[in-house]
Amino acid sequence: MIVDVNRVMNLTRVTDPAEAVQKLFLSSLALFPALAQVGVVVEGIFTYLDLGTGAGLPGIPVTVAAPHLTGLLLDSRGKKADFVGRVLADLGLDRVKARKGRGSTLSNEDHRFADHFELVTARAVTTVAKTLEEVKDLVTPGGYVAIYKGPNLSPEEIEEGTRAAEACGFLSLGITEVEVEDLTPKILLFSRWSTGDEGAYG
Repeated sequence: MIVDVNRVMNLTRVTDPAEAVQKLFLSSLALFPALAQVGVVVEGIFTYLDLGTGAGLPGIPVTVAAPHLTGLLLDSRGKKADFVGRVLADLGLDRVKARKGRGSTLSNEDHRFADHFELVTARAVTTVAKTLEEVKDLVTPGGYVAIYKGPNLSPEEIEEGTRAAEACGFLSLGITEVEVEDLTPKILLFSRWSTGDEGAYG
């Protein structure tokens, strides 16, 4: 469905169905082994936000694979949010909603979302630093942020992201690499500072 609609709506640069399965869907699911590598139990997470969801990635595969998750797939472009909403309806995923909006203004538009999400993902959105700045008011203390990056992630972006993490109240949990067919997506993991982490900043 994504590949067919993409011919009209430009949802993603991937146009081959086989490539879509590998690059889009399987790489989305790399989240689960990545979290497991740092000792995070997904079954203990219930509220989820996918920032800049685009064609619903990684949000749709993640919420299909983890049926206990409830949450929001957010995109600033109305046509993409509308498309994702239709896919969610077709799949019967009424516990997950699509919404047009930006992470930086979401908690101001609806105060229920302030410090609300236990897990936030972002794929192909912006730099690591800007992503953390955008979601800092949305992640519950002790919650997690997973940022998907490709092979061209630079040391400069990592360093900038590390500084932003400390400024925004996040702990860096490291960079995980999970093999998916012939791909090895990098996922940068962060946890929002909570009361029990006082010593983490020295």
